[in-house]
Amino acid sequence: MKNSIKTFIQDSRAAVTLLATITTSGILIFALIMHQIAGLRIFQAEVGEALSVQTGVTMAKFDRTLEERYGLWGIRAEAANTAIFDRITKDIARMPLLPPTKVTATTDCTDPLSEAEFAKPQIHAYMRLRAPVGLVKEIYERVQSAKHAITPNLKQGKSKLGVAKDAWQRHRKSILDFKDKAIPSKVRPFLEPVFKFLAMEENEAGGESWQKVLAQMSNVENALSINSIPVYDALLVNEYAIDSFSNAAGKFGESTTFGKTWGGFSKAALKTVTPYEVEYIITGIEDKEKAAKRVKLYLRLLRWVQHIIGIYSKPMKRAVYRTAAIATTALVFAFSGGTVYIPSAVFEAIFIAVRAFTKSGKDVKTLLAGKTVPLQPGYNEVIQVYYKDFLRLFLLPVSEDNKVKRAVELIEANLSGHFFTGVVVNADITCGRWQGGRVGRKENYELLRAKK
Repeated sequence: MKNSIKTFIQDSRAAVTLLATITTSGILIFALIMHQIAGLRIFQAEVGEALSVQTGVTMAKFDRTLEERYGLWGIRAEAANTAIFDRITKDIARMPLLPPTKVTATTDCTDPLSEAEFAKPQIHAYMRLRAPVGLVKEIYERVQSAKHAITPNLKQGKSKLGVAKDAWQRHRKSILDFKDKAIPSKVRPFLEPVFKFLAMEENEAGGESWQKVLAQMSNVENALSINSIPVYDALLVNEYAIDSFSNAAGKFGESTTFGKTWGGFSKAALKTVTPYEVEYIITGIEDKEKAAKRVKLYLRLLRWVQHIIGIYSKPMKRAVYRTAAIATTALVFAFSGGTVYIPSAVFEAIFIAVRAFTKSGKDVKTLLAGKTVPLQPGYNEVIQVYYKDFLRLFLLPVSEDNKVKRAVELIEANLSGHFFTGVVVNADITCGRWQGGRVGRKENYELLRAKK
């Protein structure tokens, strides 16, 4: 009996020991597996942090020249590398008790600037405040240039410039009154530089003052909440094209009085790959010289029609052509022995059309020389227009997407590269025999603006 009990106890101890050994081994194996899984998760988190650093470094390599010259944000494809990521993950891949781990990372640039959907928001944001401020400045300078043009010819009475100045003073006063009555107090401080300039007397206002206004406007463009208006945005793209690219009227296309871009960058310092850039944006013809000829044809036809209207609307001028037409009809009738009769209205129309066409050619040459012509021949000639004003008109029927795409094509040609507004970094993780999966991070220009 005693031997049986002793044997049972010994067998029980052996069974318990065996059970404990098996259980402990299982727990240790399970703990080791969980440890490796936890290590893998930690490693994935570390890789994610490294990816965030990599995207930030890549986005920080945006092209400064692109921003300074054209006011746009973009990175070159060369910015897409994984040097920083590789350096960070080199050490974390050697975590204790973690099987040999391999990380393969790829960086890709996305959201190309050449696609209108990525370039348009930037152009709108860049020009939304610069354009109206710059246009007010341009109008003011044109009023001043009109003063010097008409003053020597006025001897008596109130000069036309005086009328223009009185109108300017009235509009300036109405704008200042509008500031006090209609503009909310929260918004008023941001627009104060503009109203401060408007309140200046003529001899106090100069180009430097406007550059200060433009600089302050660029600093607050993100502070004001301005709703996007499709028509207004389309006009902003037009102003951007006119201001940033060359045209046939000279290096940057108008009289020498306007020497800076909306961003305050000197136009004289800008060097472009090819001339006639705005003409290319209007027509889409890759041969820039052919594009310029096409726009000149548009301009001449438009001025031809304007001169015809101007002559027909002036009875005194039209009487000259009517007299010549009647005489021509009589001569034809006389020389034909009374067999040929052509109504004088036909000759009148021909004479007027020929004269108008000749004048339109002179107008085109004048505009291409950077000088001005009357807005409508035969009427008040105080209102003068430049070649770039007609370019504004010709840009209107061109679709906004086409204008943006062509503008970006010129930018990339001028700066010799392709630009992107986003970056994606992906990392494939292999941990021993396990596939740790893919970890990725994405960043783009719109996300950066949203974080501000």
